[in-house]
Amino acid sequence: AYETNIDKRSDKGTASAEEKLFQTGVSYSFQNGWYAQLAYDGFKRKDVMLPADYDFEEKAWRLKIGRSVGKLNYRIEARRADQDDKTNGLSASLWNYSFYASYAPSGKLFFTFYGGFGDDDALDGSRLLSDQSDLGVSFRWTLTDNITLNGWYTKYNFDSNNPESNQYDVELRYITDRERGGDGGQCARQGHLGVGRVGGAVGGV
Repeated sequence: AYETNIDKRSDKGTASAEEKLFQTGVSYSFQNGWYAQLAYDGFKRKDVMLPADYDFEEKAWRLKIGRSVGKLNYRIEARRADQDDKTNGLSASLWNYSFYASYAPSGKLFFTFYGGFGDDDALDGSRLLSDQSDLGVSFRWTLTDNITLNGWYTKYNFDSNNPESNQYDVELRYITDRERGGDGGQCARQGHLGVGRVGGAVGGV
């Protein structure tokens, strides 16, 4: 749990935003690589100076189930929350879902698949839930002891009220024997083969 003042109201001349986040949960591991977690999150964000500009609260339960076996690891999560915007007199009850899976067919190749499904009814100011839906994939390929190829692609807001966008990155990285040995903490030499954003600004190589 934490509590902090994060904003400063220029009209009131003092820190006025108070945030509180409380999290607790229990996890259990089963046989054959299965595991589960049940957790509770509580979040509050309030303007402590009057007249208050915002007073937001949400309470969420999370259920996560997954399995790790051999070369495969996967999990799914469902989150249910009640939101309350006390300043504007708004409330909502909604669900979010997410999944993650990784697969390593060999010691040199690694893939991940991930996604999340939001709820269009999520209120502004939410911290625990989202109205955004995303899908993505990433990979890491160790070509040699010194060369790796990494990349990822994510489609954002494919099923929500927000503008849809696509982002990707591919990177070829070369690490010298000296750097690979961790000498002096030097960064590896690397070259970007392509980086860009479709649906927003398009980057360059």
